[in-house]
Formats: sequence, structure tokens, C-alpha cells
Amino acid sequence: MRLATLNEELESITRDYDYGIVPGSATIFVLDEIEALGRLDLTLLEGVMIVVEVNSQGYKITSHSPLYSGAAALATTQAILAHINQPFETMENLLMTVSPMFCQRFQEVLYQKLQSVHQQQMPEEQQQPPFPNNSSSYASSAPSTSSNPSLHNSASRNPATADPPENWIR
Repeated sequence: MRLATLNEELESITRDYDYGIVPGSATIFVLDEIEALGRLDLTLLEGVMIVVEVNSQGYKITSHSPLYSGAAALATTQAILAHINQPFETMENLLMTVSPMFCQRFQEVLYQKLQSVHQQQMPEEQQQPPFPNNSSSYASSAPSTSSNPSLHNSASRNPATADPPENWIR
């Protein structure tokens, strides 16, 4: 568990993953602090409700119920069946393993956060996208093959007859 108490961890799950599950669907229905066991259900974006048990061993899916008969729900059900009762170290790992839609949303949120950090670190007058769309900026920083004969020779070498990687200088 990430947080100090089981109750804090369960409460955190009910609000922190709404971006990648059906918002508001996570509900705690067992909280046994003596046994250090909690259970909650939530609905994945693919239309499958799962019951997650949280204890000192981690997070595991104990049951599931597809709410739709669509292809996404059926594929997710198969992924869940392959991992039923398997403990996961983090809730993110559990959700990314069984829900492609959660994984996609997780990556989108992470990318947005990285972009935000990148933009905060750049001075206002120099703000540019983190990844240029064209390769012209790379060409200007590449060494010239005419001024470096070793680069010229390797660039003109036939790939089929080039030295194998084990012969390259490291």
C-alpha cells in the first residue's frame, strides 16, 4: 500500500483513478482494519465491473462481471481471467494489466504532466514543443561528413558488407 492506513488507501483509489475508469464508479464495501483487508468495486471503461481486494500483499481482482457483450468487454474479461487472484504491487499496475483503455488514459495523463513540467522549466520566450515535428533541427547539429573522414567512410559503406556490431568501437 502507498498510504499509511488501509482506509486512506481505499479512499485514494475511489478518487485518484477516475480519469481511467468510469468516473465515480469506485465504491468501498469492505473495510476491516483489524484484518487489514479492504474491498472495493469499480467499473473499467471497457464495461467490466471488478472487485479489488487490498491487503498487505497488494491488490488483486477477486471477481468480475461484464456489463456489456461488446468486443472490448469480452477481451478485457479474458485479460481479467488470466490475472484473477494474482497480487499486484500497485493499483496502477493492476489496472494497466487488465484494461487497455486505462493504460491509454494513464499514458495521456502522464504525457500531459510531463509537458506541463517541461513548459514550466522553459523561459517564456523560448517555449517550444518538447518534440520537434521536423528533422531540420537535427540536421544542423549533426557533424559534417566532409570535415570528418571517418564519418564519411562509414556513411558511404555498403550496409551488407559493413562490420558487425561486435567489431564496432565502443
